[in-house]
Amino acid sequence: MGIKKELFFSKGFIIFTLILSLLIIGGTYSYFAFTYENDSTIVGNVVGMDMSLDVELIVGDNSGMVPLKDSALNSAINGTGGVSACVDANSNLSCQVYKITLTNNGSPIKDIKGTIELYAKNGGTYTDLKWRELTNPTTVKEGSIVNGMESSLLAKIDKIEHNEVLTYYIAVYIQETDVDQRNSNKGDFGGTVTFETYDSSLLSNVEPGSYVAYTGNNGCSGNACSGQNANYVSDTDMGYCASSDYKFNVNGWRVGYISDGTAYLVSAGATTCLCTNADGTVDTSGSDCSSYEETNGAPLHIANLNSEALKYCNSNYAYGGVCNSSSAWSMQNDDFNQITGSTLSTCFDGDSSTDCGLNNTLIDNGGFYWYATQYSDSTYQGVSLSDTPLSVSLLSVEPMLNNIDSTPYFVFTWNPNYRDVRINYSNYSYGVRPVLRLQSSVQVAGGSGTYEDPYQISNG
Repeated sequence: MGIKKELFFSKGFIIFTLILSLLIIGGTYSYFAFTYENDSTIVGNVVGMDMSLDVELIVGDNSGMVPLKDSALNSAINGTGGVSACVDANSNLSCQVYKITLTNNGSPIKDIKGTIELYAKNGGTYTDLKWRELTNPTTVKEGSIVNGMESSLLAKIDKIEHNEVLTYYIAVYIQETDVDQRNSNKGDFGGTVTFETYDSSLLSNVEPGSYVAYTGNNGCSGNACSGQNANYVSDTDMGYCASSDYKFNVNGWRVGYISDGTAYLVSAGATTCLCTNADGTVDTSGSDCSSYEETNGAPLHIANLNSEALKYCNSNYAYGGVCNSSSAWSMQNDDFNQITGSTLSTCFDGDSSTDCGLNNTLIDNGGFYWYATQYSDSTYQGVSLSDTPLSVSLLSVEPMLNNIDSTPYFVFTWNPNYRDVRINYSNYSYGVRPVLRLQSSVQVAGGSGTYEDPYQISNG
């Protein structure tokens, strides 16, 4: 009974490892030579676990694999427009599909998570290797994201019973980026799938999107410190920035994502509305500024966004125990990528899609807000902007457009009218969404993670 109790409640680690090794035939044409390992132990307790992990390559083979667009993955695994599943019209392999089967032959176990990490090895270089979860071999899982090479979550298991079998499917591919990828994706690469128990009392192990009762204290004021939106009235009128026609539909603090063993909080809506004048002065009154920054990259505006976000830090919980640029900032491209699996630049093409945040309430939150990331592609072609941009109406600023100003004054935004990524000048009073990296030691002290009953947190 003692051993069974330890297995059931253990906070040790049960590790199962799948290693995908790479052989390469040159350029972006690469392929997996797949091997398999299983190490079923609890680290530190040396208690044997009667579990097994089986991996099977069910679609694709070990021939050359060519890059693939994210948006084409579902078509690729169905063979649409190609020779067969994961084989394009030119008979090139574009993806592989793996079936992962976890079987518990022993006692019940609680709180297990599965993660996947991809990596270059043996001198190889890879920047665009991706994986995505599938519902079955021919269907991309609804709500799944494009995952990069860093360790990212495959599954969380509350409890696995004796003789229970769990099955997962993933697709692995090289993401097409529309540029020469021969030097950025070459050589050997591999991957590791790991299942391990986790401590469910840690905030870093809750589900992204969960609500958290948190209060900043580094210069913020009033209820905004607790995540209340700008212009908030009630839970049926949650506030807005730039236009009262587009109100936020979420409020408070949420877990935006988990990375490197720490939770990253993000304001559900926007705690402040902010614009920047030509001279770099900031205005948080909620009214538009009278001019916009004309410095390449809009560094003053981006600095203003990050400075405002820093006010919501709380050193009792902040990463490293200090409030600085490593523990608090305004939402930017890296955060968008962690949440959606996509980048602002790839989504800036009028692409209102689930891959670019549509219907994901961590992104698509009903209101206007800034990303603290400059728009840097001065050659983008589309419709031209007005020569007097301040006279252009709020919703008609469409810099997906012809002859965009060759000097990059623009900053990325979320536009709730189109429900996609756009760009704009700094004079618009859009929302600031602070991102707060917390210490890995922050624990859940109560609550269920809903808006009505957010997680209560403690640290030490």
